[in-house]
Amino acid sequence: MTKHKGSPDDETPSFENAMSDLESIVRKLESGSQPLEQMLDEYATAVELVDHCHKHLDTARRRIAQL
Repeated sequence: MTKHKGSPDDETPSFENAMSDLESIVRKLESGSQPLEQMLDEYATAVELVDHCHKHLDTARRRIAQL
């Protein structure tokens, strides 16, 4: 995953940063301008980001349910 300055843990981006990275990857993939191997690497990163965002959303849902 892309590292961001200002994140408490550079390995764990915030939901907003992860979404921003995901949107950027989607634009790159849709353009089709990268070599196949690089696109596959980007896709793998996108899958990790989607999983990361789902975990953030699940945590938020649990917190809301507790309220």
